[in-house]
Amino acid sequence: MKFTILYMTAFMLVILSFLLILQSRPSPEAIISGEWAEVSWKYEKINATDNLDFKNYDSEQVKNLLGKDLVIYEAEKWEFLPDGKLKLIGGETIRIADWRIKGRGHILQIRYLDGLQENYNIFHLKHRKMVLNFDADAKVRGIGQLTFTRI
Repeated sequence: MKFTILYMTAFMLVILSFLLILQSRPSPEAIISGEWAEVSWKYEKINATDNLDFKNYDSEQVKNLLGKDLVIYEAEKWEFLPDGKLKLIGGETIRIADWRIKGRGHILQIRYLDGLQENYNIFHLKHRKMVLNFDADAKVRGIGQLTFTRI
């Protein structure tokens, strides 16, 4: 009988500790809120097609080729507002969109007012640094990586 009570108490303490750890960790929505500046674009696993050979291009040229179909392509500063709005600021252009975290906190979904939707995998999210991955164009079959720092 003593061992049963001891095991039950130990089990309850483990469960309580686990729940406290989960509650103390900030949510991805809380971490991502604020202003972020684009630091770099990188491309990994690029498989060129017959028409495109990326070995002859530098990173900026690859960004221009692959990013032209993305709305965020010209945004140098992203501001995530707590109400689910996102301001994409690039030069003199400001674009407003809705954002939310989906899945298990690893997918950033951006929905623009014209109905266009983009999904990014959150590869790394800390208070000072964020790294987003996205699948590049189907004809290239690569993974793009955007790196941001908090302003």
